[in-house]
Amino acid sequence: MKHTSLLFFAIILFNCNNNTSKQTAEVTPIQDSESLTTTIFLIRHAEKDLSTSNNPDLTKEGEIRAQNWSDYFSTIKFDAIYTSNFTRTKKTAQPTASKNNLEPEIYNPERISAQSFLEQNKGKTVLMVGHSNTIPFFVNDIIGKKVYEEIDETVYNHLYKITISKGQINHNLTTVD
Repeated sequence: MKHTSLLFFAIILFNCNNNTSKQTAEVTPIQDSESLTTTIFLIRHAEKDLSTSNNPDLTKEGEIRAQNWSDYFSTIKFDAIYTSNFTRTKKTAQPTASKNNLEPEIYNPERISAQSFLEQNKGKTVLMVGHSNTIPFFVNDIIGKKVYEEIDETVYNHLYKITISKGQINHNLTTVD
């Protein structure tokens, strides 16, 4: 009888252990920050009205270009859009921001840190609208080398794209008309 009780107890213990080992826990996968892809599009504001000095508005051509940028970016879902605090940059960004239900965030081109910007936007897709004398240099800061020169004052169609994935930085400059 003593052996039967021990056998019975062993069977119960075995079944309990088996049942608990079959339980599954829901596990949320942890995303490694190195596996996230960050994509940054950078453009200069559209054509500005040169008849005013401090904070010029867009010309009719500039308004058309701003809409064309929005059409160009129509298949891209932006997580954030950044503009300097000037009428021409805000109006260039607005059509794209509206399509993405975003309010553009204002940045100061003289104080923005590439490292902080990258940390804040890790794993996101963002658009930055700036100026002929700030955008190429910010691209250079992000990629860590001097590749791009200041944009000529008459050029409004440059698109810089930076993709950072698995520690690799890829960048290119295209013209979009």
